[in-house]
Amino acid sequence: MPLLLTDDDLETAAPDSTAVAQATALLDQGQAQDAVALCLATLNADRLPVITAANLVLILRRAGAPEADGIEADFLAHLRARSAQSPDDPRPQINLGRLLYGLDRFDEAGEVLAAALPRDPLNLRAVMTLTAILLKQDRPDAAVALWQPAFAADPTNGKLPLDLARILAYGGHGDHARRMIDRAEPLCRDNRHEFEFVADAIRGTTAATSQAAMTVELFDRFARSYDKNLAALGNRGPQMVGLVLDALALPRARKLAILDAGCGTGLCAPLLRPYARTLHGVDLSPGMLAESKKKKAYNHLTRSDLASIGTLPAGPFDMIVSSDVLVYFGDLAPVLTNFASIIRPGGWLILTLELTEHPRGWTLHPSGRHKHDPAYLKSALQAAGFTAPKTRIDGDLRHEFGAPVRGFAVAAQRLALAFGPR
Repeated sequence: MPLLLTDDDLETAAPDSTAVAQATALLDQGQAQDAVALCLATLNADRLPVITAANLVLILRRAGAPEADGIEADFLAHLRARSAQSPDDPRPQINLGRLLYGLDRFDEAGEVLAAALPRDPLNLRAVMTLTAILLKQDRPDAAVALWQPAFAADPTNGKLPLDLARILAYGGHGDHARRMIDRAEPLCRDNRHEFEFVADAIRGTTAATSQAAMTVELFDRFARSYDKNLAALGNRGPQMVGLVLDALALPRARKLAILDAGCGTGLCAPLLRPYARTLHGVDLSPGMLAESKKKKAYNHLTRSDLASIGTLPAGPFDMIVSSDVLVYFGDLAPVLTNFASIIRPGGWLILTLELTEHPRGWTLHPSGRHKHDPAYLKSALQAAGFTAPKTRIDGDLRHEFGAPVRGFAVAAQRLALAFGPR
């Protein structure tokens, strides 16, 4: 039985929670046996975060693995015993509540967390988990009340009411979300650009002025913890890029000039390297580029704004990949036009986007990111000189606030006669 870790222990956790994303991808590809094998191998590790354990059990259940029931029962018995042995320590009980939540046993999780939180009211992961449960029960006032000790303990921290505003908006409680945005507004000085994008989505306004400034502000702040944070969310953007590459069946001959457009910390680099003669990463965030440089995965790294052609490398490229990046743009026309100008005729463009159906073609979400309609993307690609998508993969890109973020990945080709040679 692996040791299930409390939230305080996660900095030293050994298992890589990307196993959840990898196992999910295997299951989506119909490779249930391989998914089960990966889950069981990870579940046999020495130290395992509770939400990783819960997600792996759910994948086993989806795959029809007979081991799922026994593993779930063992974990729950283990945590209940730890909680009983330390009745004055709220952490084992919070751990149990978060495991129950991860296993979709929401009512039980709510009871356990409600009993534990009075002894540790500043445990924000527990607060967020119980908040999600209360919103499922249509109890937004009770959810807001959970956050009052954190607000009182850190009254100048605008991130707390901003996060709660997002959660309330995700849960469909617009009036509560708008009141929380009003509370956050005078406090969000160091993250003003991020605030403006979230506030626009919740209020239905257009005050935000600089997508580029918001991107730098956000990603410079999270650069060092970015990989770990995305792993905890079950990020599948790179895996979906990999599925598209598999569907295209291109030779892994290391012959292509590839641009990783919005490379971040380099999560897509291992997938692209087998195809690449040269691999060039660009990003707007200096912090992300610094993290990517540490991995030594790219031939070149450049600070670039995808919307500003003068900052992009000249190319021409045989392939451009942009994973989890165009969600920070609404109108995709400027970026797609720029891509078309630096990619060879016949070259491949691979993108991931978050999914919506919207008359305009895109909408700004309370996450601060945009969601796009596939029909709009098709039109925008063709207007920029690309084909309609040649392949498309749908799936959950990640989980946020207990809910899946639906998305899709596509591959299109630059038309041979759309433009003259560069």
